[in-house]
Amino acid sequence: MLIPLARFAPQRTLLPAQLLFRAHYGQLPVVTEVATQKIRHNTSSSTPLPSPHHTDSQLSIYDGPFSQTAKRLKLFSVSSLGATVALCPFIFLLDAGISNGMRGGLAVAAVATSGSSTALVQWCLGSYVRKITIPDLSSSSSSSDSSTAVVTRSTPVSFETLSFWGGKRITTVKVSDLEPSSAPFSTIRIRAGQSSTVRDGRGRVLSEGNQLKKRFYLHSELAEEEPLRTIMAEIQQNQHVVVTSKLAASSPSSPSTKKEKGEGEGATSGGMSERIEQLKRKAENAKKEQ
Repeated sequence: MLIPLARFAPQRTLLPAQLLFRAHYGQLPVVTEVATQKIRHNTSSSTPLPSPHHTDSQLSIYDGPFSQTAKRLKLFSVSSLGATVALCPFIFLLDAGISNGMRGGLAVAAVATSGSSTALVQWCLGSYVRKITIPDLSSSSSSSDSSTAVVTRSTPVSFETLSFWGGKRITTVKVSDLEPSSAPFSTIRIRAGQSSTVRDGRGRVLSEGNQLKKRFYLHSELAEEEPLRTIMAEIQQNQHVVVTSKLAASSPSSPSTKKEKGEGEGATSGGMSERIEQLKRKAENAKKEQ
């Protein structure tokens, strides 16, 4: 009786990659534990990190009073545009005594009217700020108070606005990169050439760099409390610094001009420091009175 030599051949150990390959093509009933752990590790590493705007290390310093109204209005404008586009083909199916040219004109007029109204709503509400947060540097999150937060020119500020579909759009930028804006439906904006990071509601980065010149609209009556008042004072100071640098660049350079420039910048920075100290003292006195 002949015994096949394959029975005495040494068994070859399969690698995890070979096990996965055979399991994928139905050659193995199950996948080993090593391969399963590798799959779980790869899946967890690809999960996007949450935005700093949604963590406990952020301190909320501003909440828009019309946040829900702005979101509902945006959703209504987008849904009305989609309904108009979806119902336009039915104009050509109706049995009416008009030509196809007139039917096409009615469809184009309906889409143009709905599209223009949606674009107007998006332009007006695209800059509306629903929430502003800054990093919470306090040691205890339970005792954190927005009025005692320390704000500098390098502090990153996160502005939550609405996207085209009504979702969250979070723009993070430094205080030194902001300036006042006189455009309609805007209070402040990012200075030209300055970088910012834009994320969605899940924390995924949508754009990073200086591709967008974003504007923001805040209620001025809500910017009278600390630390938002200090941030607005710093933004006003940024405008003076930009104007001074432009005038210095346009004027001819001379020793006297450089000396005057240094004195002007020193006086401006000194006045700003005094303003910040006054605001801090007012905040401390208000807390003591309470």
